[in-house]
Amino acid sequence: YTVTGYKVERSTDGGATWTVVTSNTQSITTTYNDSGLTPQTDYWYRVSGINSIGAGPVSLNAASHTYGPPEPITVNNVSSDTASITHTWSAPYDHGSPITGYRLEVKSWSTGQWINLGQTQSLTDTHSNLYSNTEYEYQIIAINAYGNTATASSIYMHTQPTAPVGGTATVISGTQIDVNWNAVADQNNHGNTLYELQWSDDNGATWNVAVTGISVTNHSVTGLNAGSSYVFRIQASNPQATGPWTSQFGSSTTFTTPSAATNLTIQA
Repeated sequence: YTVTGYKVERSTDGGATWTVVTSNTQSITTTYNDSGLTPQTDYWYRVSGINSIGAGPVSLNAASHTYGPPEPITVNNVSSDTASITHTWSAPYDHGSPITGYRLEVKSWSTGQWINLGQTQSLTDTHSNLYSNTEYEYQIIAINAYGNTATASSIYMHTQPTAPVGGTATVISGTQIDVNWNAVADQNNHGNTLYELQWSDDNGATWNVAVTGISVTNHSVTGLNAGSSYVFRIQASNPQATGPWTSQFGSSTTFTTPSAATNLTIQA
């Protein structure tokens, strides 16, 4: 008997259960358009031929996947210097529609709105001309013909602090030198900048940690050797980035006891 139509069935669970899409296409055409589906979803289909006697056996299952916007991006690395932040990421699953670009956005401090920094087809992007020692919030959105990444997680990153300036070293005694410096700028006013102070008694050939992880801008270096010369350097850091060292400064010699008296004479 001649085939007069087809029964089309659809599954969303790999063929465990089936839904009848149409009980009879009433056409001998061997294509069928199943619309109104959910984007980014796996579907399975099977077809039965129909004639005047009824429906025949079902076909083997055929699988397909509806297109949709890309999945969220996984960021592989974020790095910074004192004036820029660079993001590197992997291409997400595109749900069958090629990714046409990526958009990097930064959140405005004043309005809380996302600012579009432009679109790229690369898997890396750099945001430049930034404040040093400052935290920025980003999101990266993948784009294809069906739209943008539905949800994008925020990415937080600090630029590096600059090297502290204004370092001074004041000799207090034979074993103590007080060191002071200026605080590095913190545009967020988070108050999370920390400092490490190091000293050297061989003019910078080797260095020793005097103190690390302090938030104040002064420190008394004690336990030094009397009559020795010391130089110092300082480095600032924040929760995600460490800045450069200052140039060495100080060249301060600790006090020592007087030398022996000379030209001693006795007069009767």
